[in-house]
Amino acid sequence: MFDSAPVSISKDMSIGHADFWRLFLKIDAPVISDQVIYQAGMRRCHFDWQGGSISVELSAESIRQIAALILPQTDVALHYTGLSQVQIDEFEKKFERQFQRAGG
Repeated sequence: MFDSAPVSISKDMSIGHADFWRLFLKIDAPVISDQVIYQAGMRRCHFDWQGGSISVELSAESIRQIAALILPQTDVALHYTGLSQVQIDEFEKKFERQFQRAGG
């Protein structure tokens, strides 16, 4: 474990909670999916990853309207503890790749 300060990264995503968790739990399967069990209404989780830990918090789900287009909107906060910047960057790349495919 590294003695680095915790790092928090926030994201504004066009995705609902159920779709977020469905995709999120596949990011580093089975590492995450073995530690986090999805439950309807879930807004946070915490799991160990590469000797440190990651916490995820979701805002209340809201709606974003652009002209006639209506999209779900969720703010996502990732909190990294005990991880190096290289490890954080690695997880962020996996996160972005997973949600890029899904359009989040």
